[in-house]
Amino acid sequence: MNPNYQTQGGLSNRSLESLVNDANTWATAVSGPSLRAPARRPTDSHAEAAIHHAAASPAGGILRSEHDLATRRHALLYRGVGSVILTALALAGRRAMAADAVIAIDNFTFSPTPLGVARGTTVSWTNRDDIPHAIYCPALGLRSQPLETNDTFRHRFDRTGTFDYICSIHPNMRGRIVVSGIGNAS
Repeated sequence: MNPNYQTQGGLSNRSLESLVNDANTWATAVSGPSLRAPARRPTDSHAEAAIHHAAASPAGGILRSEHDLATRRHALLYRGVGSVILTALALAGRRAMAADAVIAIDNFTFSPTPLGVARGTTVSWTNRDDIPHAIYCPALGLRSQPLETNDTFRHRFDRTGTFDYICSIHPNMRGRIVVSGIGNAS
């Protein structure tokens, strides 16, 4: 695009720049704030040209300004919708992580017990004792290998009901998990 194009108002781009420079010179002379032309960014060249056209032409300017405003509104709307979607996905991820439950094996006890969870929850047993323990749930036919210190055993509960379990090495250690159909029953 020619830098000396004529606007509908009759001023060229060079004439506008000279007016801004004259205003800066006058403002400096009276010790006021300097009026500077905004720095142009390479990515805004088309948008700024449209704004300069809009400012210089009274009739066409309104339509171009409204078009530019509508374009910016659409861009902000899409960014906003994108933000909402990302936030929803992040919250869904947190809920999925929150659906997992942990039972600590410490000092020959299961904690918490009873544990209420929703169907589909994965329960993890983590051994915090210095001796091995093993999980056994007869109702599910669930049996873990012996868990050494800091070992973890996981099971996903897809059926509703009440499930009692014990440590097969230390049968006096007992626990219970109550699985509900929906929501978190803790």
